[in-house]
Amino acid sequence: MVRCGAPTLASFTLSSSLSLFRKLPEQSEHYFPPVLRLLEKRQELADADQALQAQKQVFHTKMAALKQRWEQLEQKERELKGSFISFDKFFQDSEARRNRVLRRAAEERNQASRREAEALRLRAQLEELRREHARLQRRLQRLEPCARLLEQALELLPGLCATAQRCVAQGRLRKGELLER
Repeated sequence: MVRCGAPTLASFTLSSSLSLFRKLPEQSEHYFPPVLRLLEKRQELADADQALQAQKQVFHTKMAALKQRWEQLEQKERELKGSFISFDKFFQDSEARRNRVLRRAAEERNQASRREAEALRLRAQLEELRREHARLQRRLQRLEPCARLLEQALELLPGLCATAQRCVAQGRLRKGELLER
Protein backbone atom coordinates (compact mmCIF):
# COMPACT_ATOMS: atom_id res chain seq x y z
CA MET A 1 0.00 0.00 0.00
CA VAL A 2 1.24 3.22 -0.90
CA ARG A 3 0.46 6.22 1.06
CA CYS A 4 -0.38 9.40 -0.47
CA GLY A 5 2.05 12.01 0.41
CA ALA A 6 4.82 9.72 1.47
CA PRO A 7 7.76 9.67 -0.88
CA THR A 8 8.53 6.45 -2.57
CA LEU A 9 11.68 5.29 -4.15
CA ALA A 10 10.29 5.59 -7.61
CA SER A 11 9.12 9.06 -7.01
CA PHE A 12 12.49 9.93 -5.47
CA THR A 13 14.45 8.70 -8.41
CA LEU A 14 12.10 10.37 -10.79
CA SER A 15 12.21 13.64 -8.96
CA SER A 16 15.99 13.56 -8.53
CA SER A 17 16.57 12.79 -12.19
CA LEU A 18 14.28 15.63 -13.12
CA SER A 19 16.11 17.98 -10.81
CA LEU A 20 19.47 16.82 -12.18
CA PHE A 21 18.21 17.28 -15.65
CA ARG A 22 17.01 20.72 -14.81
CA LYS A 23 20.31 21.60 -13.17
CA LEU A 24 22.40 20.37 -16.05
CA PRO A 25 20.90 22.71 -18.61
CA GLU A 26 21.20 25.58 -16.15
CA GLN A 27 24.84 24.78 -15.55
CA SER A 28 25.45 24.29 -19.21
CA GLU A 29 24.07 27.74 -19.99
CA HIS A 30 26.23 29.53 -17.41
CA TYR A 31 29.13 27.22 -17.33
CA PHE A 32 32.16 28.09 -19.47
CA PRO A 33 35.14 25.94 -19.58
CA PRO A 34 38.35 27.71 -18.43
CA VAL A 35 39.77 27.64 -21.95
CA LEU A 36 36.79 29.60 -23.25
CA ARG A 37 37.05 32.05 -20.38
CA LEU A 38 40.74 32.52 -21.16
CA LEU A 39 39.99 33.08 -24.85
CA GLU A 40 37.23 35.50 -23.94
CA LYS A 41 39.57 37.40 -21.59
CA ARG A 42 42.25 37.45 -24.29
CA GLN A 43 39.72 38.82 -26.76
CA GLU A 44 38.64 41.47 -24.23
CA LEU A 45 42.31 42.31 -23.62
CA ALA A 46 42.95 42.54 -27.38
CA ASP A 47 39.88 44.76 -27.81
CA ALA A 48 40.95 46.93 -24.88
CA ASP A 49 44.52 47.11 -26.29
CA GLN A 50 43.17 48.02 -29.71
CA ALA A 51 40.94 50.71 -28.17
CA LEU A 52 43.93 51.96 -26.17
CA GLN A 53 46.09 52.04 -29.30
CA ALA A 54 43.34 53.96 -31.11
CA GLN A 55 43.15 56.40 -28.20
CA LYS A 56 46.94 56.73 -28.23
CA GLN A 57 46.85 57.40 -31.97
CA VAL A 58 44.14 60.04 -31.49
CA PHE A 59 46.14 61.51 -28.58
CA HIS A 60 49.35 61.61 -30.64
CA THR A 61 47.49 63.14 -33.57
CA LYS A 62 45.98 65.79 -31.29
CA MET A 63 49.36 66.43 -29.65
CA ALA A 64 51.01 66.78 -33.07
CA ALA A 65 48.28 69.19 -34.15
CA LEU A 66 48.65 71.13 -30.88
CA LYS A 67 52.43 71.20 -31.27
CA GLN A 68 52.07 72.46 -34.83
CA ARG A 69 49.53 75.05 -33.69
CA TRP A 70 51.87 76.08 -30.85
CA GLU A 71 54.74 76.49 -33.32
CA GLN A 72 52.48 78.54 -35.58
CA LEU A 73 51.52 80.73 -32.64
CA GLU A 74 55.19 81.17 -31.68
CA GLN A 75 55.98 82.08 -35.31
CA LYS A 76 53.08 84.53 -35.31
CA GLU A 77 54.33 85.97 -32.02
CA ARG A 78 57.82 86.44 -33.51
CA GLU A 79 56.28 88.12 -36.56
CA LEU A 80 54.17 90.36 -34.34
CA LYS A 81 57.22 91.26 -32.26
CA GLY A 82 59.10 92.08 -35.46
CA SER A 83 56.16 94.15 -36.68
CA PHE A 84 55.95 95.87 -33.31
CA ILE A 85 59.66 96.66 -33.39
CA SER A 86 59.34 97.97 -36.96
CA PHE A 87 56.29 100.02 -36.04
CA ASP A 88 58.02 101.35 -32.92
CA LYS A 89 61.05 102.35 -35.01
CA PHE A 90 58.74 103.94 -37.60
CA PHE A 91 56.87 105.76 -34.83
CA GLN A 92 60.11 107.02 -33.26
CA ASP A 93 61.38 108.14 -36.67
CA SER A 94 58.08 109.90 -37.34
CA GLU A 95 58.19 111.52 -33.93
CA ALA A 96 61.79 112.65 -34.53
CA ARG A 97 60.82 114.03 -37.96
CA ARG A 98 57.83 115.79 -36.42
CA ASN A 99 60.03 117.31 -33.71
CA ARG A 100 62.55 118.46 -36.33
CA VAL A 101 59.78 120.03 -38.40
CA LEU A 102 58.32 121.75 -35.33
CA ARG A 103 61.77 122.97 -34.27
CA ARG A 104 62.49 124.20 -37.81
CA ALA A 105 59.10 125.96 -37.96
CA ALA A 106 59.78 127.62 -34.59
CA GLU A 107 63.21 128.71 -35.82
CA GLU A 108 61.68 130.09 -39.01
CA ARG A 109 59.04 131.97 -37.01
CA ASN A 110 61.78 133.40 -34.78
CA GLN A 111 63.84 134.30 -37.81
CA ALA A 112 60.82 135.90 -39.49
CA SER A 113 60.08 137.95 -36.37
CA ARG A 114 63.76 138.99 -36.19
CA ARG A 115 63.63 139.96 -39.87
CA GLU A 116 60.43 141.87 -39.31
CA ALA A 117 62.00 143.68 -36.34
CA GLU A 118 65.10 144.40 -38.46
CA ALA A 119 62.88 145.67 -41.30
CA LEU A 120 61.03 147.95 -38.88
CA ARG A 121 64.34 149.20 -37.47
CA LEU A 122 65.69 149.81 -40.99
CA ARG A 123 62.48 151.60 -42.04
CA ALA A 124 62.75 153.79 -38.98
CA GLN A 125 66.42 154.43 -39.75
CA LEU A 126 65.57 155.20 -43.40
CA GLU A 127 62.89 157.62 -42.29
CA GLU A 128 65.37 159.24 -39.91
CA LEU A 129 67.94 159.50 -42.75
CA ARG A 130 65.33 161.01 -45.06
CA ARG A 131 64.47 163.61 -42.44
CA GLU A 132 68.20 164.31 -41.96
CA HIS A 133 68.62 164.55 -45.74
CA ALA A 134 65.70 166.94 -46.01
CA ARG A 135 67.09 169.02 -43.12
CA LEU A 136 70.55 169.14 -44.74
CA GLN A 137 68.99 169.92 -48.13
CA ARG A 138 67.14 172.87 -46.59
CA ARG A 139 70.33 174.06 -44.90
CA LEU A 140 72.24 173.72 -48.19
CA GLN A 141 69.61 175.75 -49.98
CA ARG A 142 69.73 178.31 -47.22
CA LEU A 143 73.56 178.51 -47.40
CA GLU A 144 73.73 178.43 -51.23
CA PRO A 145 73.61 182.22 -51.57
CA CYS A 146 76.46 182.55 -49.07
CA ALA A 147 78.59 180.07 -51.02
CA ARG A 148 78.00 182.03 -54.25
CA LEU A 149 78.90 185.24 -52.50
CA LEU A 150 82.16 183.73 -51.22
CA GLU A 151 83.03 182.43 -54.71
CA GLN A 152 82.47 185.88 -56.16
CA ALA A 153 84.60 187.42 -53.42
CA LEU A 154 87.43 185.02 -54.15
CA GLU A 155 87.28 185.81 -57.83
CA LEU A 156 87.64 189.49 -56.96
CA LEU A 157 90.59 188.90 -54.70
CA PRO A 158 93.09 186.99 -56.77
CA GLY A 159 95.89 187.39 -54.32
CA LEU A 160 94.48 185.26 -51.53
CA CYS A 161 96.62 182.51 -50.38
CA ALA A 162 96.50 179.05 -51.85
CA THR A 163 95.14 177.72 -48.61
CA ALA A 164 91.95 179.70 -49.02
CA GLN A 165 91.46 178.16 -52.45
CA ARG A 166 91.97 174.74 -51.00
CA CYS A 167 89.42 175.48 -48.33
CA VAL A 168 86.93 176.53 -50.95
CA ALA A 169 87.71 173.47 -53.05
CA GLN A 170 87.11 171.25 -50.05
CA GLY A 171 83.89 173.13 -49.37
CA ARG A 172 82.75 172.41 -52.93
CA LEU A 173 83.56 168.75 -52.47
CA ARG A 174 81.57 168.66 -49.30
CA LYS A 175 78.74 170.41 -51.03
CA GLY A 176 78.82 167.81 -53.82
CA GLU A 177 78.86 164.99 -51.30
CA LEU A 178 75.79 166.40 -49.59
CA LEU A 179 73.95 166.68 -52.88
CA GLU A 180 74.68 163.10 -53.79
CA ARG A 181 73.07 161.87 -50.61
